[in-house]
Amino acid sequence: MDKKEQKTVEVFFHATISYLVRSANRSHAMEAAQAQLNESCIQLGQLRLVNEQGMAKWFQVEKLEELEWTEAQDMRDSNRYKVSGQVKLRLSLQTTDKVEKELKMNSFRLPKSMIHDHTVWVIPTISHPAFVSVTSQSLHVIPAVEKVAVYSKVG
Repeated sequence: MDKKEQKTVEVFFHATISYLVRSANRSHAMEAAQAQLNESCIQLGQLRLVNEQGMAKWFQVEKLEELEWTEAQDMRDSNRYKVSGQVKLRLSLQTTDKVEKELKMNSFRLPKSMIHDHTVWVIPTISHPAFVSVTSQSLHVIPAVEKVAVYSKVG
């Protein structure tokens, strides 16, 4: 394959996230987060990730693999709760062999906020954008052998 020839690389993007909701109690906070951010209302087409040098790549969102809310913490401020959870996306990128090697070596991630000291991910939904704090994130290139296993589960 010519080095300039384009090919598709697939990756899994994992993030631990938190989302502020107003609610009367913890269980309602978990339900509110699930209602506001779930597979049917999230509208992710592309995801912009940057490496340590600031080089940006736009990844195509193939599938929201998992979104699970696991905990609600009372913020002790006007019935606000910080709901925490995990998100896993399957992404793809049209790229060259050279960039694929960079993907395996460099840590591409959501960029840090310019106004906050942490990463804020603005997730588009069918009603309004959701501002989610990202506490940890990772990117894992799916090897060709794993791709066969992922696709065989579908059929």
